[in-house]
Amino acid sequence: VRGSQGRTSVNKQMRAALDQGAPPDFWQLNNGVTITCTSITPVDAYSLSIDDAQVVNGLQTSRQIFGHFSESKNKADDKRVLLIKLIPVTDDAIWDKIIRATNNQNPIKSTVLLLTGEVHRDIEDLFKRNGLYYDRRPGFYKDQGAPISQIVSLNEVAQSAIAILLHRPDEARARPGNYLGPVSGSKAKDKHKLLFRPRKSARLLELSAYLKCVLIVRKIEDFLKGMASVDYSDRRNLLFYMAYYCASRICKTQSPDADGVFRVRGVDITQELL
Repeated sequence: VRGSQGRTSVNKQMRAALDQGAPPDFWQLNNGVTITCTSITPVDAYSLSIDDAQVVNGLQTSRQIFGHFSESKNKADDKRVLLIKLIPVTDDAIWDKIIRATNNQNPIKSTVLLLTGEVHRDIEDLFKRNGLYYDRRPGFYKDQGAPISQIVSLNEVAQSAIAILLHRPDEARARPGNYLGPVSGSKAKDKHKLLFRPRKSARLLELSAYLKCVLIVRKIEDFLKGMASVDYSDRRNLLFYMAYYCASRICKTQSPDADGVFRVRGVDITQELL
């Protein structure tokens, strides 16, 4: 369906994995290659003869392997393997359907890949112990039947923490995506590490601060929902500024840290303060 895409980010990562030869093995990192053919004939226990071979999925992988071996001096010593799917087919209509199906999948956002990190798994465990479900795998808890009101999205955690822990309510409201950008973007990676950076020595406290941030924002959100005179867009604009202001007032500092936020109690956010 297309030719080689050249030095894309994924292709460069594949080539680096091939050249470095370090664990995990290449087949564990790769979806493999799908090849159609008109017939398959066993030659011996280790070999097959195939007619009219067509790579219908995995051309980028094939080209990276070809490039690696074109430059490698130790071809015979390489014992790594690759998953290959061979499909014998002679019907053109079926062949076309195979090409379409193997080259079509639900898109995966780069933010979802960030959520496989250890800190996000720890946040998920902590939230679950407190009756909330961190939607680290988008759609997972909804599919499990968890109440919608108890499901917390990555965006909700990020916006709450950006406003309160990073003291940037403007970015929490308008630019949370800057902290959740593509894995390959160095600036986005740095901002993501800045936002989700619990130290091993204070992990539970800092993880709990994320929970407190979400609870603070939700309490303010409930307060604003009760104000019929304030329209929806104004409520959204006020929300993160109020969260930062309330946390600062309660912690008695313009720069509340994880320790201070951790100590904020629900009763501290009084109606009078709001």
